[in-house]
Amino acid sequence: MPKAPLFNTLLLNYHSNVQQRDKTLILIGILYVWSLLLSITLQTALLIIFLLYFILFELKASKTLLKNRVLQAFLMFYFISFFTSLFSPYRLYAIKKISGVIFDTLVPFVMGYIITTHNLEGRVKKHGLISFVILSTLSVVLYLYSKGGFSPLLNRHGILTGFLGGKLTYAGVLSAMGGIIFERIPYKDGILALLLLIISTGINTSRSYIFGILFSVFVIGLLNLKKYYKYLLLTLFTLIVLVMSFPKTYKRFKTTNPKHPDTSIKIRLDLWKMGVKILNKHPVFGIGFETWPRVADSMVNKYGSHLLRSTIIKDSPNARAIRGHFHNTYLEMAINGGIPLLVFYLYLIFTMLKDAILLDEPMKYAFLFMFSIFIFAGFFEYNFSDAEVAHAFFFFSGIYLQKAKV
Repeated sequence: MPKAPLFNTLLLNYHSNVQQRDKTLILIGILYVWSLLLSITLQTALLIIFLLYFILFELKASKTLLKNRVLQAFLMFYFISFFTSLFSPYRLYAIKKISGVIFDTLVPFVMGYIITTHNLEGRVKKHGLISFVILSTLSVVLYLYSKGGFSPLLNRHGILTGFLGGKLTYAGVLSAMGGIIFERIPYKDGILALLLLIISTGINTSRSYIFGILFSVFVIGLLNLKKYYKYLLLTLFTLIVLVMSFPKTYKRFKTTNPKHPDTSIKIRLDLWKMGVKILNKHPVFGIGFETWPRVADSMVNKYGSHLLRSTIIKDSPNARAIRGHFHNTYLEMAINGGIPLLVFYLYLIFTMLKDAILLDEPMKYAFLFMFSIFIFAGFFEYNFSDAEVAHAFFFFSGIYLQKAKV
């Protein structure tokens, strides 16, 4: 019994000590940015620690936080997700999935937002850039000198974030760190990091994110070509040299041709066509948030093409991709919760963009660089629900968008 008052006293003292709290928050933030290219297990643990920290010491900030337009858009999106999923036969499964995605998107966003509220984002960005340069350099070295190319041994059990390039989602995490890279672009460390971003993404062979970088370059060029044309030309030149120099990257690029014998593009196109058919049957409530794995086999048999059906029947390696999701964030949202959920997802994206326009330079272009890659890749990946990508993208979104002069 005597321990409780002592604990309460210590907690009260810590609560009143702003410096101690800031030290704790900066430690969580620094460890978190280092974990982004390493361990998803560590990311999850740090998000849980931050959540406890927030509940104990930052609840007062929630009043200000709730006035944030992006957070309001998040809450509306998740409310519609929950409501439409109530009409699914797998509603409990859907609600469980919603809870997981809330943790993977909203908690990182709030953490980034709170860190910036305390004016601690500078050190976090600095450590993010250092970790990026060191770890992406290691991935390039492994690619060049390791027979296996990457480090699949460390990645088999899924506890690591595509460690040093072992998974395609690794390219999404690299791209989500593009904001802190672009912000440093006038300086040598920023240019080095930009080159490493392009090379690491290229050897990772993720077509979506390679083309996403090209799209982002196009967007920045439209907005401010005069200021950034040298760096945009450098990006284009590096990508061209990369594709022509690395056989694995060149081979992967060739598969974007629909006539290529590789079936992954054909499967993706057939998946999208099937998704449109399913949406026509369930336009208002969808099938339930991320319940597709539960109904994939039966719906492929009913709505799918011959290629999709035969892939599922043979249980070939591509069958897992078919059963996973639709490889398109926007189509996935429409199927998850019908047209209403797609509308509210687009509203969330529009709200983020609207706030980003209000940022000062160079933060505005830094955010738009990573944002454009994420939005473009979403046409070919379900990146909103890739935990590794979401952990990075929404964390840095919180850091940047807190500075929006709304």
